[in-house]
Amino acid sequence: MAGYKGSTIFLVLIISAVFLFFVITLPSHRIWNYEKTSDETIQSQDEDNYGGKTPEETFNMFVGALENNDFEMASRYFIIEKQKVWLKTLQEYADNNVLGEFIKEIKNAKEKINFQKYPNEIWKIKDL
Repeated sequence: MAGYKGSTIFLVLIISAVFLFFVITLPSHRIWNYEKTSDETIQSQDEDNYGGKTPEETFNMFVGALENNDFEMASRYFIIEKQKVWLKTLQEYADNNVLGEFIKEIKNAKEKINFQKYPNEIWKIKDL
């Protein structure tokens, strides 16, 4: 019976040690992963030079690209996280013959557009 108790205590100690190891090391891994992602995002923002020095300039560049049917360029005026979605959306608007209406709509709602200033001093469209 004493041998059984000893092996049970040993097993509990091993399981507790493994559990404590993961509890202690996992949060630091999450912090490192977050900082790495954050650094990559800042670097991407620094390298993204599509946009104006003011929100108004970015807006005018965006509308100009739309009027020229340059959806690739128009999508680049959005923050990085939304560029692919907006490229697809703008192409769908053109395919469905609603791009003209969309352009009129955004020109009339210019003051409702949210912009974000990147670390490199470039303004991007955050939300329409």
